Amino acid sequence: MKRFFLPLTLISFILINLLFGWYIPSFPKGLVWGTIILIGFLWIIIFLVTSLSLRKPNFYWQLVAPTLFFIAAVLFYIFFNTPYLQKIYWLLVSLALAVYLYNLWLFYKKPARYQAFTLENFSWYLHLASSFFLSSALYGFIIFINLPTFYVLLLIAIFCTLVFLQLWWIQKLDNPLRWWWLVAYITIGVESFVVFKMLPFSFYLLGFWWTGVWYILTSFIFSFLKENFILKKFITYTLIIFSLSLLLTLTARTF
Repeated sequence: MKRFFLPLTLISFILINLLFGWYIPSFPKGLVWGTIILIGFLWIIIFLVTSLSLRKPNFYWQLVAPTLFFIAAVLFYIFFNTPYLQKIYWLLVSLALAVYLYNLWLFYKKPARYQAFTLENFSWYLHLASSFFLSSALYGFIIFINLPTFYVLLLIAIFCTLVFLQLWWIQKLDNPLRWWWLVAYITIGVESFVVFKMLPFSFYLLGFWWTGVWYILTSFIFSFLKENFILKKFITYTLIIFSLSLLLTLTARTF
């Protein structure tokens, strides 16, 4: 029976996610409760596939990437007004979480089959997607429901803090200036969010710009702290991201 535990768990997780994502438009009042229940289900699965102790911080750091991704995906999902796209989008969200959980299981239960750095890389992919989903959704809330900027910046600060500390934990960095770097990281993230908020672009375009800056900032800080920072490589990535953002801006509609 144990050999079927993971496949059945992942399949169940995908099906429950699909039911949530595909039918929540019919039950909008259940969005919050559905999200809370599924997050709880996600945490239970992570506890079962990792067998980590609830008394140690490692378990809670493992929750950061998938939880932020799920919450950001739900917030971004609200702005889809095409049922067909909603279904495709939520299928991709469910599969992404299932792949993450599978690699988490390999890392803790089947290390011989685990590919080096897969979980670390996939955590980073989830963070990258989360940054776009979350920032786009928050810009959308500012535009459509006049959500107070204070609450938006508080959510951005919390997001930046959790991602920074989890990446620090994953990469096992040992630097006495951790809190200084964290404050700088949050400050730049919040300030760039405010600057982009002033541009007359659609919410998804603003989210793309902020995610680009966030990616450059994160890459710089952690490559610098790990002492593998290469200026030429950094400038190349920055120019590519800036060019893509500019191209998207020139071809997208604005409000």
